[in-house]
Amino acid sequence: MIRLRIVFFFLALILAQSWQNTYGACDTTSESMVPLEQLDWVGDGVNSPSKSPPSKNEVEMFLKEQMESKGKLGLMTSLCSFQFIDMNNDGVHELVVSVDYSDRHFCNAVVVVSKNDNHFNIEELSAWHVDDITDVIANLDNSGHKYLIIPQDLSNYEGAHCVATWPRIYQWTKDGFAEVGYNFPSFYKKHLEILKKRRRQLEMTSASLSRSASTEDVSCLLMEEDKIARFLKISPNAGFTKAIDWMMSNNPLLRSKAIRVFEDIGDQESLYNLSVLAGDSDPSIAISAKNTLEVKRLNKLGK
Repeated sequence: MIRLRIVFFFLALILAQSWQNTYGACDTTSESMVPLEQLDWVGDGVNSPSKSPPSKNEVEMFLKEQMESKGKLGLMTSLCSFQFIDMNNDGVHELVVSVDYSDRHFCNAVVVVSKNDNHFNIEELSAWHVDDITDVIANLDNSGHKYLIIPQDLSNYEGAHCVATWPRIYQWTKDGFAEVGYNFPSFYKKHLEILKKRRRQLEMTSASLSRSASTEDVSCLLMEEDKIARFLKISPNAGFTKAIDWMMSNNPLLRSKAIRVFEDIGDQESLYNLSVLAGDSDPSIAISAKNTLEVKRLNKLGK
């Protein structure tokens, strides 16, 4: 009986080895056979990213190595998502990723890596909560080009409170990112109507529950609406009057939002209001206003 068990044991080993040789070992990381650096980013051949897709771990390691070699690693904590895609319709893949610098999974940067021969170029844009990179890649016209519609913050992160954002449209070129939002006014007009509808629904829902809509939630939507109105030049100073009310509010969250509105409008009256907020009784508000004024001053000097 013992001899029979030994025979079965060795037969099992032989069969297992035969299976592994035929079908390959189980790889839970699904890493590609070709190192990412050696993939052919041109076309859709056998060794292209579309045919030999790398794992998320491979992409994260590659990205950290490339960013570190170029002094751009910063405080990157993790890779949120990635996609290889031909951004300019020229037959060459780019690696488009969202990364997190916050260690809180804010996914607050979008990075594009392009390959030229054996050299890699990295360009980066700030973002807000780009958890899935495919959500911000769009085809906005019939050119075959892909565009990045990246949400960027209009107000500061204040813990559990809302953050106002607006979508900025970028096109990838051989020289890096080019902002092209002005070419798509219809996109922003449609987005503006969506924001207004969302705010009305919030106010109606609150009314049906016999309570007032959250001032903070409404303020974020108003900031987003006003930014689009300024961008489309519907009203160059949209939001200024509201920001005056907010800077007089007892709520520091609204005073913080007023700073960002005045910063964006940037006219003399806005700069004056920033100087007033620089003397705010709340140290965080005062410091924010002072820093904003200093950035404005340096920008004016061309530094």
